[in-house]
Amino acid sequence: MADHISDPAGRGFFRRGCFRPDAALVKLGFFQKSLARVGLLRWTLLGYFVVLAFIAFWPTPVDKPAAGDLSLLLDLLHRNGIPEWINYGFVEASSNVLLFAPAGLLLALALRRKGWWQLLALGCAVSGTVELGQLLFLPHRFSSLQDILMNTLGVGLGLLLAAVLKRLTLTEYSRCWGPSFVCLGAGGQSAQ
Repeated sequence: MADHISDPAGRGFFRRGCFRPDAALVKLGFFQKSLARVGLLRWTLLGYFVVLAFIAFWPTPVDKPAAGDLSLLLDLLHRNGIPEWINYGFVEASSNVLLFAPAGLLLALALRRKGWWQLLALGCAVSGTVELGQLLFLPHRFSSLQDILMNTLGVGLGLLLAAVLKRLTLTEYSRCWGPSFVCLGAGGQSAQ
C-alpha cells in the first residue's frame, strides 16, 4: 500500500503525521467536488427514470418479443438440471427486482439527506404509480401487486448496496483523513 495519496496537482497527503497549512482548502475542494457529484447523480437518476418510464409505459409487454425464446431456453435448462421453480414467472419477478435496484442505489446516492425508509417509500410510490398507470391506460399490459412488491424489493436492494458502498467509502476516508491527519509529535513525527 502506498504511503501517501496525491491530489491532481501532485501534492501529497500523507496518511500519518501530516500537517498541511492548506488542509481546510483541500477539504473544501473535496466538498465542492462532492456537490458536483451529487448534481451528476441527480441528472443520472432523472435519466434512469426516463428510461424506466419508457419501459414501464410501452404499449405492449417489453418481454413479448423474447417470450418464445425465453420459454425455449428455460425448457432446455430444465432438461439439463435447472430446478423447475426457475420458470417464466421467476424470471419476470427477478427482472423487476433487477430493473429497480439501480433506482435504489441512485436515490440513496443522489438524495443523501433522506432516510432509507423515505427512499424505500418513494420507490414503492413510483412502482405503484407505474402499475396504476398500466392498469388505467395500457390494456395490453398487466399490473399486479407482485410487481409492486418486486420493484420495491429492487429499490431496497439498491439501498442496501448504497449503504455497503457508503460504509466502504467512509472506512477508506477515515483511513486517509482520520485523527492522525493533524497529530504530530515532537520534531514533526507522528504521535502514534
